[in-house]
Amino acid sequence: MIDHLLKHDWVFDDESCVNDSDNEEFSEKPDFKSVFDFESLPTDRKSEVKQRLNILKLIQDFGHGGVTREAYDFVVETKLYSVPSQTTVRGWWQRWVYSGFKVESLLPRYHLRGNRTSKVSPAVERMIADAIRSRYLTKKCHTVGVVYIKLLEMLEKENVGRSVEFQLQAPALSTLTRRIRALDPYVVAVARKGKAHADRLYKHVGMGVTSRFPLDVVQIDHTVLDVILTDENGTLLGRPTLTVAIDVYSRAVLGFHISFDAPGWKSVMRCLSMAIQPKDSIFKRYSSLRFGWPCHGIMLTVLLDNGPEFHGHAIEDAANGLSIELRYCPAKKPYYKGIVERYFGTANTKLVHRLPGTTFSNTKARGDYKSEKEACVTLPKLEEWFTRFVIEIYMPSLHMGILEAPLDRWGKGVKLTSIRLPDPSIPMAVLLGEIVFRSLTRRGIELYGLMFSSEELALGLRRRIAVLGKNKAKGKVKVKFDASDMGRVWVHAVPNEPPIYVPCIDQEASDGIPLWQVKAVRSRLLADAKIQQKGRRKSLVEGTAELQNDIQEYGETARRKKRTAKRLGRMKEGATIRAAADYSKLKPTNTLNDDNIFRENERVEATENITWEVGFLKGIKGAGE
Repeated sequence: MIDHLLKHDWVFDDESCVNDSDNEEFSEKPDFKSVFDFESLPTDRKSEVKQRLNILKLIQDFGHGGVTREAYDFVVETKLYSVPSQTTVRGWWQRWVYSGFKVESLLPRYHLRGNRTSKVSPAVERMIADAIRSRYLTKKCHTVGVVYIKLLEMLEKENVGRSVEFQLQAPALSTLTRRIRALDPYVVAVARKGKAHADRLYKHVGMGVTSRFPLDVVQIDHTVLDVILTDENGTLLGRPTLTVAIDVYSRAVLGFHISFDAPGWKSVMRCLSMAIQPKDSIFKRYSSLRFGWPCHGIMLTVLLDNGPEFHGHAIEDAANGLSIELRYCPAKKPYYKGIVERYFGTANTKLVHRLPGTTFSNTKARGDYKSEKEACVTLPKLEEWFTRFVIEIYMPSLHMGILEAPLDRWGKGVKLTSIRLPDPSIPMAVLLGEIVFRSLTRRGIELYGLMFSSEELALGLRRRIAVLGKNKAKGKVKVKFDASDMGRVWVHAVPNEPPIYVPCIDQEASDGIPLWQVKAVRSRLLADAKIQQKGRRKSLVEGTAELQNDIQEYGETARRKKRTAKRLGRMKEGATIRAAADYSKLKPTNTLNDDNIFRENERVEATENITWEVGFLKGIKGAGE
């Protein structure tokens, strides 16, 4: 399939991007970082944020590593605040911790409530777009009212040929107004007032991001690919997410990451790791590649989406360690990342929509194609084809946005600057690895069902206790790892000290194995175990009941034997006392020679034995009755 694609000469246009020569210098670009002004919030929002922060600080002071049941109950018992469910509080805690303890992460997300899906039919939406284009986006500068009248005329004309039950309903004027307000202001200004006027008003809004040389600015974004993947056994896995890094200057793909993980800082870190490192390992894996991929190095600026999943201490730690500036696109301004968005469309159209199991971009394009039935592509195979698409099709093809191939543009641009590379003595997993927090014990670190331990880690634990004290040392430690190879981790056991390299105890199940595969194997084993337990449930219940009955019966028998033994002991003691009393009544003899003494002893002993045997027989008879 990929060979079929290689037979064509591709041209990738980019009308949404303006040639770099027409743009202003990078130094004049606005700062895209969001500035949080707490005092500007409404009173009710400030009160809500303060209450959430106070609750989380109580949990933090409790000191048992997150929103545990004990910490949650402690906050509830204080009766200082109205505390929601533990799940809700845990969500606050995770956003707060991952954001680097930023207050803005606790803002109520009311804008995500309710139904955000349009209730207007697709046919009416198309008419709204046509009315806006023909009346509003013109030099005549018609008002919204004129556009609405045009829309009503179009609907009336369309409904003439429709039956009563299929009549199109006219939207409200407010619906049309919202559609117009959602338009790019730069596009509106160009259509109604001309490009020169639009440039004066929105010189930074509509012209996107500029770059002076390779690795000056890199855009990173994600999208869900239009294809359903399976595992080796044919089980449907769903649609994967693609995260890609594009160099703004050359439009070259620096790196990408495909997985089933939710978009966020983890996928960004893996994508950055591929973008920064040389691609030698890729050419060893795929030896038949006909073009090179020389694009790598540490970039100066990374432009990210402004979603909360891209804010966090992990990305900030990595950026600080590599001297990378992070910038975030303004909300609801997709044209700031138009270059990478355009690439997503190219990848879907030129590669993904040609794969078995594709879902296409919409239901109309899919038609009667059964995506689930045709799906057969695995994740490793998609990674191989996507790599070949980038190197052999996209990079050497003419790009209309820059009027040359990205590969050629990169080659010319690197002569203008030097490529920064990371310190080779520091593993990439330490610089860009995923970050989790785990408890450090004498057994080591447990991560996704794998155990990591070493002598150095044991020494680190003792060092941690010596530095922090026994109580504080119980807190969780920061663990970094490479998600593409779970054979080792790096543990920050002691604050302000280098991380400790710790291998996995089971190297056969972890060395060279990616995280997604470890999770898949673990999930499959757990599912198989549950199925086995379900099949054995009847036997387990019966066996448990039989064992309990045996234990109960054994206990009752032992208690009966114990009571019988005590009763026999008491009867023997009573018989001995009565025999002694009877003997004391006998007439004593006056003869004290040896023969008389011997005969007297025999008589006493015989009397005692007879008396005890009679008492024993009576006792047994009474017990039987």
